[in-house]
Amino acid sequence: MVTPQAAPVCCGYQHDDAFPGLHPLFAGPLGYNGSKAGMELIAKADVVLALGARLNPFSTLPGYGIDDWPKDAAIIQVDLNPDRIGLTKPVAVGIVGDAGDGAFGISMNEMTAIGRKEWPAITMVILRNYQWGAEKRNTTLWFDDNFVGTELNEGVSYAAIANACGLKGVQVQTMDDLTSALDGAIKAQAQGQTTFIEVLINQELGEPFRRDAMKKPVAVAGISAADMCPQTDV
Repeated sequence: MVTPQAAPVCCGYQHDDAFPGLHPLFAGPLGYNGSKAGMELIAKADVVLALGARLNPFSTLPGYGIDDWPKDAAIIQVDLNPDRIGLTKPVAVGIVGDAGDGAFGISMNEMTAIGRKEWPAITMVILRNYQWGAEKRNTTLWFDDNFVGTELNEGVSYAAIANACGLKGVQVQTMDDLTSALDGAIKAQAQGQTTFIEVLINQELGEPFRRDAMKKPVAVAGISAADMCPQTDV
């Protein structure tokens, strides 16, 4: 997402591993003991996209004599906890939620309840790459680019499931389509309609956040056939 826009990326306090440190657009952490380069960059921002960031004081306090937090920037804050949206900084757009794909398949039965009339309407966005990306990256690193059991069924449409649950499901593939879908979803949400947007993306695997921590599993205890015994009735 950041590369096509040439958008610099900073991390919050003590979350340096949230983005690949060797990426050319990574500017380091903000706030206490943060990166001077990151602070100088964000001071010039007109839009700040805060993903899963609470924007707490440790991440937004000035450093190096730089009053770095942009006072006129439009802030888009995405967080799983609605109580965090706009808690420390005024936001132009607040989004409650989390992005996923395979993991969403575990909890998508919640869509049967989300559309209840007594519940407030929301807009959901999921990035769909039809794979367990983290697990696939782990296995390709550990087992010489081999992977198994990480591909998801491409015949399953989460947007179609949303429609079946009484919500409005939309599937998009381009930036223009996503912009249009989000605009329509926000208007529909104001009218009490929940929209689920399924964004189809490629299967490119990113670098692990901590490559130094990606080591092959180590067997801590062996298992021998001699240890096995037939089950007996009690």
